[in-house]
Amino acid sequence: SDERAAALLQKLELGLRPETSVDWRDFDQSDDLHINELAIASRVPLAGGRGQIGPRYSITRYRPPRGPVSEIEVQRPGVEARYRFSDALAWNGLLALDLIDTRGARGDHARWTHDTYVTWWPSDLLRFDLGSSRWTFDSEETLRQGLAATQSKFSVDVLPDELTRLTARVSQASYSDGNQREGWQLEAERRIWHTPRINLGYRHTQYGFTTPGQRGYYNPDQYRSDEATVSASGWMRAGVNWTLRWAIGRENEQPGGARPIRSGSASVAWAAHTDLVVEAAYDYATSRTLSTGGFARGIGRVTVRYRH
Repeated sequence: SDERAAALLQKLELGLRPETSVDWRDFDQSDDLHINELAIASRVPLAGGRGQIGPRYSITRYRPPRGPVSEIEVQRPGVEARYRFSDALAWNGLLALDLIDTRGARGDHARWTHDTYVTWWPSDLLRFDLGSSRWTFDSEETLRQGLAATQSKFSVDVLPDELTRLTARVSQASYSDGNQREGWQLEAERRIWHTPRINLGYRHTQYGFTTPGQRGYYNPDQYRSDEATVSASGWMRAGVNWTLRWAIGRENEQPGGARPIRSGSASVAWAAHTDLVVEAAYDYATSRTLSTGGFARGIGRVTVRYRH
């Protein structure tokens, strides 16, 4: 229709304009570590819209519930880019420098981090992703140590029809303290309703560490989880989009034991203008479903995206 063609043309025109985004997040955790983060990014189009490049800067503050430090600040200047070589091949990349400041205490560090991957669509049936990432951690002890991990990852999506997705992922990570992690994941999802869109799915995850029990981050000998998932999305009215996700299941860690787990998220995005989108979201995950053990985290987020 003429209306649909006009909407598609407007979307293509917006893709040729620079974009600036501001993202604010606040974390609430069961270990009482308070985290808030502000990120600002700007991207300009390349090669007639085939790619984008631009600077990205974030500042994250960690406030532990007790000493030896009262606050840790991580500034992360970087650059991100993406480029689509053809209809079948695309690349995405982010390079940053994590500047860890313990506010006068011992443990200041500078660590290069990255996240990059290549996507190949040989057909409508298959999608392949191959990537590498390096990151620092988000606990007081690992930040003071300057701990970092480097991961290689590969995934394949099988799309037998427009309603079904089957995904397999494998990964291997090396930690700067000498630890190693290997893992894999299987996921299946099927759309059962169109308006609003409702999907049902299943996710199985397994991984293990070669040197379990290291301090400062979660590293069991073996971990396994099975989850049932449901997601829904739709429009409240013109320009207002909503999304809901929920997962419930059971995890088993060794050493340790089994416990129920659940997670969920909700988001609302408002296109205040063709140039301006404002999104508010909340994510929650917990394994604190028994009287002892487990971990819970909630993340509130507000994002503003503006096309110049």
